[in-house]
Amino acid sequence: MATVAETKLNRIFLTEREGRVLVVIPHGDSVGYKNEDIPREIARVEQAIENNEVEHLVFDLGQSSYFGTVVIGAMHALTKVVERHDGQAVLCKVSEDMSRILSAMNLDTIWMAFDTRKVALKALAR
Repeated sequence: MATVAETKLNRIFLTEREGRVLVVIPHGDSVGYKNEDIPREIARVEQAIENNEVEHLVFDLGQSSYFGTVVIGAMHALTKVVERHDGQAVLCKVSEDMSRILSAMNLDTIWMAFDTRKVALKALAR
């Protein structure tokens, strides 16, 4: 069973803990990774949620202006997991390009987006 501490092994979906919120920082499609890396890293984050170590997720998209369908799909899967546990997932630092992509995919209704991590964390604290 993976813990929040074990998510520190991730290379694609980096994490930082802020109380009961796990900040997930995808490093995008430009990182050289193997197909099996993503499911392994997502499983670590999922397990931390399943273990009730975290309540909410913030996806900090500030490391890249673009994320492809693999990363977006992983974010969506993690959102479903946290929602099953009555938590919420939000975005921060979304580039204009990424905002247009999310809108075109009708995903802009799934996640609230905030300009900064601080504002996103504050919104989840309510």
